[in-house]
Amino acid sequence: MPRPPAGRSHPAARLRNNFPIRLFFKMRRAEDDAMIRSIAIVAVTLAATAVATADTRVNYFPVTSNSRPHDVAPAPDGSVYYTGQVKGYLGRLDPKTGKDENIPIGSGSAPHGVVVAPDGAAWITDGGLNANARFDPKTRKFDYFMLPPHLPAANLNTGVFDKDGVYWFTGQNGVHGYVNPKTGKHESWKSPRRGTYGITVTPANEVWYVALTDFMTNAIVRFDPASEKFESFPSNQRGAQVRQMLSRPGEAWGAESGTSRLVLIKY
Repeated sequence: MPRPPAGRSHPAARLRNNFPIRLFFKMRRAEDDAMIRSIAIVAVTLAATAVATADTRVNYFPVTSNSRPHDVAPAPDGSVYYTGQVKGYLGRLDPKTGKDENIPIGSGSAPHGVVVAPDGAAWITDGGLNANARFDPKTRKFDYFMLPPHLPAANLNTGVFDKDGVYWFTGQNGVHGYVNPKTGKHESWKSPRRGTYGITVTPANEVWYVALTDFMTNAIVRFDPASEKFESFPSNQRGAQVRQMLSRPGEAWGAESGTSRLVLIKY
């Protein structure tokens, strides 16, 4: 057998010399593959566990595509109303079957808020129609309560019922008012500030609403229906962005999403 040139080892010798290294890397690859398989199994197990946990706590109900549902209101009969703002309809979901019913409100409709009245009717603040609409689930018909001509484009927002069953509402362009479902009487006023948005009724049957003045100088406003007088409580920071309120006896609470604070007003 010819001898290799000086300074170079025979191929067989190189193979023998490299064999431990090759064996080492082969063993490491086998260990890495096993570890990767183990990690993959653990990850899949954890993901399956997370999904299983989520499934027991959360349910999702697909509704009409691109409808951009805005507000939601569970009804006493088990159904759930929602506003399909982009497509101009009142949605009615049956959570038991997943059936999604789309009820057209009217040409030009752009519903924002929805609440359920004590009699089970759904009330909608409709910025497109510049009207509050009442849907009777028994007759399946709408009644419309148009705002007066001197309050056009109110950008109707949120509604709430007081203890007497009167429906109060806000319009973001600086409007608030009420509808009495028993008599059909309805009135609207120009708010002292623009941005009339979230609204609540206290246990004392007082109406409070949030005024978002261009989302910069917010104020919470107290309105006395008897005297038709206002009392304003401006935030001490700019951009408070209080969107909705709730209350309990002697206290009106709001959440300032722009300042990450809760606000309490005692009365």
